[in-house]
Amino acid sequence: MSKTDRAKKRAAEKASRVTAAPVVALAATPRPAKRGKARMREIRVEQDPQKAMLKARARRWGKPEGQWREMRDPWWGCEAGGAMASVIPSHKDRQEYWEAIQHVRAAIIAFDRAIGAPNRHAQCLRLLLPLEELSADSTTPPADRRSDEEKQDQAVLGMQVIEERIGRSGPGPMAEVMRVVVDDHRARDPAAMVLALGHVVDLRRGR
Repeated sequence: MSKTDRAKKRAAEKASRVTAAPVVALAATPRPAKRGKARMREIRVEQDPQKAMLKARARRWGKPEGQWREMRDPWWGCEAGGAMASVIPSHKDRQEYWEAIQHVRAAIIAFDRAIGAPNRHAQCLRLLLPLEELSADSTTPPADRRSDEEKQDQAVLGMQVIEERIGRSGPGPMAEVMRVVVDDHRARDPAAMVLALGHVVDLRRGR
């Protein structure tokens, strides 16, 4: 047997002894769990009792799922506030118009009480508190010393001022304010409502 034949034989024997290495599938490396501040932020969000409510607000006003935190602003909690915010982009302006909405509602409530009208909305159960004045501090508003007659007169005057102001935009916007702001119905014309509320904003500015 020649050297060439012997070399080929050795190479064939060596190749027969070598087995292919098994292919081992590598498992996906698990992502490390968040720790520290990042994890605490996740826990706070998961345990936030208001999360479901805020997400419901986001769905109601057509906001993307990731923007539910914006719904913490108080105006998103009612029809008038949400309709106003859908028209006004500025946060500062929204705050002013939200205060105007609250102003109109306060005037309506005071007027209803003055004339002995029933509550327009269902009232939640309240704890019975004594009628006498309790201890006060620097943040407590002063006691109302007005007589019943003075309260009634001022409530009627306040209602007349509000009606005159929101009526400046015409009967349509005025009716929209009363229907949405006062009765909490869904807005049909948010822009008209905001137009009428602008006169209340001017009133609060002293114009």
